[in-house]
Amino acid sequence: AEDRERIWQLLLPEQAPLNEDIDVPFLAGQFKLSGGSIRNVSLAAAFLAAEDGGSISMRHLIRGVALEYGKLGRLTLESDFDRFHELIRPRNGDGKPS
Repeated sequence: AEDRERIWQLLLPEQAPLNEDIDVPFLAGQFKLSGGSIRNVSLAAAFLAAEDGGSISMRHLIRGVALEYGKLGRLTLESDFDRFHELIRPRNGDGKPS
């Protein structure tokens, strides 16, 4: 987890437009991703944030993790995503979780 935390911090530099809600210790401890996968998540989060017209937030990183899990063939279990699982749950037509 310590190594992953260092990788997250390197890939989320201070120069990037980062929201204050980012919880690097949670990301490092909860998601056992390789350095390459962390890089993919960081890039995906940056693109998602740019698409939203704002800074990178925890919401973007969590969605990036879910995308990376999909590429890796891993399930997005509620136990892995903890309090952020709501951010990746499928939505029905009225925007509420299904």
